[in-house]
Amino acid sequence: MRFKALSSSRPSNWYWLVDGLMDQGHRVHLANTAAIQHYEGLKYTDDHSDARGLAHILRLGVLPEGYIYPKEKRAVRDLLRKRGQIVRQRTTNLLSIQNLVTRNTGSWTLPRQRFPAPGGGGAPG
Repeated sequence: MRFKALSSSRPSNWYWLVDGLMDQGHRVHLANTAAIQHYEGLKYTDDHSDARGLAHILRLGVLPEGYIYPKEKRAVRDLLRKRGQIVRQRTTNLLSIQNLVTRNTGSWTLPRQRFPAPGGGGAPG
């Protein structure tokens, strides 16, 4: 079976598929499902009907597409995403502790405790 293009709605762990198809010379389109208008009167909403709908709007040339990140830059992007996740988790933890202190002591601020810089000298003494 020959096909002109492939459209995907970004299944999990999909880069291996995209990379393999692009290495074989196929054009791959990443459908932006958030931007696709779904018809209210659809009777069926399964993978087969979704695939037919994607193929139809791809043929019409109106498929809203997402960006497929270049293979060489994915590691940096993934690290930045993980860093953002860790920063958000740190903020959540600090706010949770502050809430506990405030609830149990009536104080609005946490006492500031200084920690030595990594690899640097500690407190004198």
